[in-house]
Amino acid sequence: MKRLKIFIVLAFTVMSLYAQPNISQISIRYGVVENFQDSQLYKDIDKTVSFPEISIGGDLSKHYLSWSFYWGHWNDGITQVLPVMDMITWSASANILGLRIILSSDLFDFYSPVSFDIYTGLAHHFISHEYIGGAGVDGRPGEDYNSSINTAELGLTVGIKVVQRFKIFADIERFFIISSDNLTRDTGKNAYKIGLTYFFSI
Repeated sequence: MKRLKIFIVLAFTVMSLYAQPNISQISIRYGVVENFQDSQLYKDIDKTVSFPEISIGGDLSKHYLSWSFYWGHWNDGITQVLPVMDMITWSASANILGLRIILSSDLFDFYSPVSFDIYTGLAHHFISHEYIGGAGVDGRPGEDYNSSINTAELGLTVGIKVVQRFKIFADIERFFIISSDNLTRDTGKNAYKIGLTYFFSI
């Protein structure tokens, strides 16, 4: 909870640096993300898992600079005990809340139906661990518990407007793991998504 408070304070601090942000777009994304389970320990699991996402956002003080607040979800796909001696098997799933700052190719003031956006941000993963089976070296079974991951992210989006208020896009994103409650020893994960943005005004 302390980490979440730090994340929220940092997010609103970044937002406050820019005058009069608005809410003017909503996006949905769907793709895959590399499994957040420890790839060195869990070798027989899916390498990538589904990754839906929904976000709201809008412009900051400049038309080429925008913000986005999003919710995402992943599940490691583990449904049965893994064939590893003296090890408990858990299945992990997460709800993600994150904030992004986006720099658009509109910065260069030339018209093109294709846009290129670079974004960076922070996210907090609220993780639930479900006990699947197995026992530790002491012979005791496991139990359900909760943990979290904090990540920074960097991504690239390529999009094209299909009509005035809609844009389709694809993006690639890298999650950099800042802190993890013993879920993984990996330092980062990649995500690949396609999506649709609807532009409006409030």
